Amino acid sequence: MRVIYSIVFAFVTTISLAQYGSQMPGIDNMHPFYNGTTTPTNNPYAPRTTEQVQFENMQRQDFQNNAIIQQEMLRQTTKGAQEKELRNFLAEEKTKELANTPLWELPSFVQQEQPYYTALATLQAQLQGKQPLNIKQAYYAIEQAHGNTMLNAKQYNQHIHQSTTFIKRWMIENKLNPNNNKAVHYALQRFMFDTLSIGKTQLEFANVAPKQHLPFYYDYDDYKAENDVRSYHITKTLATGNGQCHTLPIIYLILAEALNAPCYLTYAPLHSFIKYPDAKGLLHNYEVTTHWQISDQWYKEHMDISTKAQYNKLYLAPLTKKQTIASALIDLACSYHTKYGVVSGDFITQCNNLALSYFPKEANAIGLLLRNQVTHTLLNRYVHSQGFSTQQQLEQNPTVQAMVTKLKAGNAQLQNLGYREPPIQAYEQMMQESKALHPEIPTGNNLQPRQLFIALTPIPNK
Repeated sequence: MRVIYSIVFAFVTTISLAQYGSQMPGIDNMHPFYNGTTTPTNNPYAPRTTEQVQFENMQRQDFQNNAIIQQEMLRQTTKGAQEKELRNFLAEEKTKELANTPLWELPSFVQQEQPYYTALATLQAQLQGKQPLNIKQAYYAIEQAHGNTMLNAKQYNQHIHQSTTFIKRWMIENKLNPNNNKAVHYALQRFMFDTLSIGKTQLEFANVAPKQHLPFYYDYDDYKAENDVRSYHITKTLATGNGQCHTLPIIYLILAEALNAPCYLTYAPLHSFIKYPDAKGLLHNYEVTTHWQISDQWYKEHMDISTKAQYNKLYLAPLTKKQTIASALIDLACSYHTKYGVVSGDFITQCNNLALSYFPKEANAIGLLLRNQVTHTLLNRYVHSQGFSTQQQLEQNPTVQAMVTKLKAGNAQLQNLGYREPPIQAYEQMMQESKALHPEIPTGNNLQPRQLFIALTPIPNK
């Protein structure tokens, strides 16, 4: 779903820096792997360690540093109520505690983050042509790096194989041409959304045991992955049968990849969906979450997509397979941020720089917003390390001014691409209305494993 809940254009003259961490539209709301702070979210699967406690202390220092930086930015804000709000914020932040040794400077951290570098190597090898492009492998590598996946590698591969075998058989029994891309996508869409059965007697093909597949459904419990980061995992959706507009389109892509059926991941604000070509090359949009065919114009009108953003391919543009893997690399960076925070910034920057190089004009909103967040965090730390205490010191320091300039340039780049603040409240309202329309969808335990393949009792021959 790549949802955004709180970064906005900070460092823009009409927006106070105090708003940067709590009200700005940006990366954390576009991505459940990103939590909108410079610290990681708590790991729900392991006890809190000394390193984690120390890192949380670092957050408190970052807040204190924000107060100093914000003084430097006061002269750029509008007057009146906004300036008063900023001053109140500064007064509160001056009371924050100092931090202890940061997590990334501890010797044990290198080993802790190693799984992420292993995943980075896998995705990098695909992008550089050293390994075949493989969406299934790329996304499992990301989730394996984070740890505690709901399916191991063998189960994951078996589930994909069982699904594609079922779809192929269903097409045979329903006399659909497996070489017709539109027919394959029709079957795949039915598989995702309907209850299907196989096991009819076919004289020209070997019989199979009767089997049923239950449809996927929307995860209204934790579609932002706020309660458990695994709600954003592909393995979780395969294991439970529920997901949202991140996991369901990726599963669709993975199954289409295995079926040799061309299709493309496509982004809208707070959202992703599928485009696929027919025999004439005409692209069709498919909403995996609702089983709807929706036009680009509908997305523009309902998701406030500017003509400039569409022209610059920030939204509504079908991604190439390389761009899909590059987007997975940004997902990896966001996963890292959720678990550890920005830390030194090296890993996130390495992922981001490589991924953005595959997009003309670096037109990927998540990557650009994440780059700004890294710069903002490093600026906080530099201010602390230098012991600055006055606005004048900040104004006269070339490093501070260079980093502020970089942040402004990042915001200008987003604006030039046609980026707008996502309609978060409208999106939330849409989710609530959709939930009310579907009382049949189970709620309350979105992490409960569910068997989607059901063996049926054969009907005896008469």
